[in-house]
Amino acid sequence: MVSFGIDRIPFLWYIHFGDYAKREAQIMGKKVISGIIFFVLVAAVAGGMLFLDKQKEQERMGALCGVWEMEVSVPREDVRSLLENNDFYDEEITLADLGTMSYLQTVTFREDGTYSFNVDKEASQARIDAFFRGMFQKLFAGRETLNEVYGVDFGQMDEAQFRQFYAELYETQDFEALIALFAENTLDLEGMQELETGSFKLKNGKIDFVTSSIDQEGVADYTIDGDKLTIEYIDGVEEYTRVK
Repeated sequence: MVSFGIDRIPFLWYIHFGDYAKREAQIMGKKVISGIIFFVLVAAVAGGMLFLDKQKEQERMGALCGVWEMEVSVPREDVRSLLENNDFYDEEITLADLGTMSYLQTVTFREDGTYSFNVDKEASQARIDAFFRGMFQKLFAGRETLNEVYGVDFGQMDEAQFRQFYAELYETQDFEALIALFAENTLDLEGMQELETGSFKLKNGKIDFVTSSIDQEGVADYTIDGDKLTIEYIDGVEEYTRVK
């Protein structure tokens, strides 16, 4: 049996402790490397998610940007007031179809983060023109109910004579001039051309109207289905069709 003297014990302890320290250092080194790898992976995943979020935001922005249009019906009570202000009698207003007056509203979203709501003046005038032409057709169809109103036997008039009667009543040269007069003056289309402007951001699938020329900032849900855009506000829904 081999025995070691007292003086050999420190040497053996040093050897064993050195091996232990070496193993511990290796283990710690592996832990550090594992930690670094973990944080690198987390950073890579986070960076990837951030990239995907930005990519999705760019895709949403690309899908939203452009010009969208919506036909807006003028409320019947407003149409009645418009006709009353143009000196139409109740009997005439009763014959008219109050639910067919409308104008065309557009909204434009731009890549620089600005937007604008406008009225298409030319297209809206055409719709108002069509409303009054249709109204006079209905007045002609029910003209005999207006005999007592004007003290005239409308039953003896053809449509051309009937139209000329109204042209002279409103002191215009002819029926076309009468229609133009109503189309230009019924709604303040010039003043309505720019309804609202401001800036926006897309956030979590919503439109954040950051600034507004009429102090109407707020967040609205929106969906795009093909060429259809639906914007849901707290107090209502607007549905648009893409123009370009």
